Amino acid sequence: MPKLVVVLQLKCGQKQGEGMVKLLDQISPSTAPHKYYIGFRYDKPLTEMALDEIGKDRPQRIIAFTQYPQYSCSTTGSSLNAIARYYTAKARKSKLEKDDQIFATNKSMINS
Repeated sequence: MPKLVVVLQLKCGQKQGEGMVKLLDQISPSTAPHKYYIGFRYDKPLTEMALDEIGKDRPQRIIAFTQYPQYSCSTTGSSLNAIARYYTAKARKSKLEKDDQIFATNKSMINS
């Protein structure tokens, strides 16, 4: 299980990702091993696909950054908002599932 994950959104992602985690492993061995994931907003692999993979690996920490040449709400902002929406929706779904379990438990107690 990686301790630190970096999400990349870039065209040359694999080569840059490999170089970045190698450097991070060297300069910050206390947070190693590092792993990168590539996600795009409108092309595969989609950001949500990368986030699903991250969820399976269950890292201790995630750093998300983009490789856009400038900050703009329509580029960097859009990508970071997509990540925030993903985790907000996942938390909401988890809460609903817990509420359903409580309801099912209470319902079975009432029917007993």
